[in-house]
Amino acid sequence: ARYDDAAGAGEAGGSSGSKRRPAEESGPFFSFDVSVEELAQGGGEPKEEAEDESKGEVQVEVEPRGFALLPELTLRDAVLERAATYRRMQADARETAAVARQDAKTAGKRLRELRGMEGVLVSAPQRAQRAWDLAMAAEGRSDVDEAMQLATSTMQEVNRMVSALIEGTDGIGALHATAVQRE
Repeated sequence: ARYDDAAGAGEAGGSSGSKRRPAEESGPFFSFDVSVEELAQGGGEPKEEAEDESKGEVQVEVEPRGFALLPELTLRDAVLERAATYRRMQADARETAAVARQDAKTAGKRLRELRGMEGVLVSAPQRAQRAWDLAMAAEGRSDVDEAMQLATSTMQEVNRMVSALIEGTDGIGALHATAVQRE
């Protein structure tokens, strides 16, 4: 039995001439007229199929990885895809690291500002106590005005500092939230 006999025709006792496909129909799979490279590139395909593809839509059937007869032929594409993915991941990591460094600098600056306000807020009760003592010991209008001015300036400064503290802590909280979101 020859390789192009119908399946089982030679073994089943059928005539050797029955149901034989001509060499043109069997395709170039077992033909030595076409090289392996041409087959891989699609050069050994019949001309009728090539003409049909040029007339209509080109349909490329992608074979699932599980059914690939020669997965090592697709290994190059898989390696290239992984390399491209790795490069994109590195670029994203560099960008994220740069943004994180900038956020860390901003957070550090805000923390230094908040620590600078600590001294003013710690001294505020002492200044308020001094204004109270001046007001109680006042003997004239000028002493009362001085005590009132000290109390008012202390109150305004504390108000500014509390607003700045709230703004600073909100800013640090926002930086923290964006850092958590980036993870």
